[in-house]
Amino acid sequence: MRLRALVFIGLFAVSLTAIAPAGQAHAEYAGSDPYEGVILPETPTRVTITLSEAVQAGTPSIRVTDVNGTRVDAGTTNLSVSDPRTFSVALRAIGPSVYTVAWSGVSAVDGHFTAGSFAFAVQNPDGSLPGSLPGRSSSARPISLVEIAGRFLSFVGLAMALGAVLVAGFLWLPAGEASGAESRPSFAWGYRALLQWGWAGSFFLVVGAASIWVNALVLLPPADAAGLVSSPFLAATAARLAMGLALLVTLWVASRRSASALSGVRPVELLVATGLGVAAIVAGAAGTHAAASSWGLAGPIADAIHLVGVAVWVGGLLALLRIRTWLREAELARVARDVLNGFSGLAGYAVALVVGAGFVLSLILIGSWEALLGTAYGWIVLAKVSLFAPMVAFGAWNRYRALPATQDPARLHKSVSVLARNVRYEAMLGAIVLALAAVLTAIPPAASPEPGGAALRLVSTSDGVRFVFQVVPFPSVPGVYTFEVLLYNAVDGTAYTGATNGTLRFTLLNSTLAPSLVPLEGPHPPGNHFFIPQCPNLSQPGVWKIDARVSRTSGPDVAATFNVVVGNGP
Repeated sequence: MRLRALVFIGLFAVSLTAIAPAGQAHAEYAGSDPYEGVILPETPTRVTITLSEAVQAGTPSIRVTDVNGTRVDAGTTNLSVSDPRTFSVALRAIGPSVYTVAWSGVSAVDGHFTAGSFAFAVQNPDGSLPGSLPGRSSSARPISLVEIAGRFLSFVGLAMALGAVLVAGFLWLPAGEASGAESRPSFAWGYRALLQWGWAGSFFLVVGAASIWVNALVLLPPADAAGLVSSPFLAATAARLAMGLALLVTLWVASRRSASALSGVRPVELLVATGLGVAAIVAGAAGTHAAASSWGLAGPIADAIHLVGVAVWVGGLLALLRIRTWLREAELARVARDVLNGFSGLAGYAVALVVGAGFVLSLILIGSWEALLGTAYGWIVLAKVSLFAPMVAFGAWNRYRALPATQDPARLHKSVSVLARNVRYEAMLGAIVLALAAVLTAIPPAASPEPGGAALRLVSTSDGVRFVFQVVPFPSVPGVYTFEVLLYNAVDGTAYTGATNGTLRFTLLNSTLAPSLVPLEGPHPPGNHFFIPQCPNLSQPGVWKIDARVSRTSGPDVAATFNVVVGNGP
């Protein structure tokens, strides 16, 4: 493939970023404590943020301000030791008001900066609201064109280098030896062209990996040498860069002694280069979104297998495209036949790897049909699939229609010419697939977690009784929910068993909807548990004032007020 074709593919990849959510990063807001938009009965002592991916050490920041813009956080943001996705900051003594939390961090998975803000409130002692809550926002630096170009160069360089090495060492040389063509100058020139193509690919790999690595480091200049590999993403990219440099040197050495390589002795440099290419793929897979998923080792293993399959298939096609001039030469017709036959079998195994690992990756990174059809990530995956289909069709036609014709000596030269032409179209589609892959790794996966949690939990203390109020699941939209009230002694924390019955009163604020009173079921063992199963009372979006009241065996009733935001709130 000529350089202008690669430049066109690269520009195509860059243009695809227009359909990607440019203001979104991979590490997304997954939850917080206090949760965004929540109205707390009691003042918190700490704000904790959890993102969808691990956060690079030294980058997380949380700033909490009141309605006057005065900071109320202690200033030092701490990254959790047990969960690298979570970071927190302590709060000074605060009272009823509305507070804004502004947070930021850099993903340890892909080096992307991300930031956001949200508000929470602490209600007044009488249960009334201290003010209105602004909505949540999130932002990130736009996707870097340098990063897109770097990822494309990295992918296409890996494919070119690995494909050229495999074709040269395992197809071209054996075919020349079997046909007795190894002494012909045209055969030697074809072999040298493959080595030069592989060397160019390793150069692209080095440039691509270096640009990705440096682009990530620009956001956070390292304080010491350890900072160069201070996250899985930086470490994986640095490892791929090192493998690329080693591959560059290895292929240069192989090209310098190409004449002796044609004597029937398989050059060891090609075996080393094959190992380095696969090692570069495996190293890079350790710093991907698949590796950061909850699937454990299945993620990076599937990612590495998928890229190996793509590199062998597409890289082999690019290598055949590079030597199509020699494939068409009449004196090398038997060599071309054996090479094309051998690659057809190799490509079949590669396609199996691509399809099998790609299915696993789709479960990890997409997760559902809705995500496949409703996100930019899903649509780009569909675009990749739509290109794989004609590539497979070309390969099947070559294998079952064109290759059998090469067995006829009279039709051999013409059949090889037809196969070489088909390889050109198939290789172009493969290069576009690599461009799509570069874009996919630079935009958010479709299977990003939805903010929220299993339940909303609020705590309030009244007359020596601590109310723990829960709504299950988290009330994100109007619907049917289960409500739970657990009672504890405020002094010693033991279960409070002196309540006999209770009620919940639902009032939608700023609405003409009449309040409703619903009795609590209970108490249930161990005597402090009340609940209402499958209650439809949160029927509209807005702020619901929920008054919990319980009767006691001795003394007056005790009550606590909770405010629950449903949907977009006020």
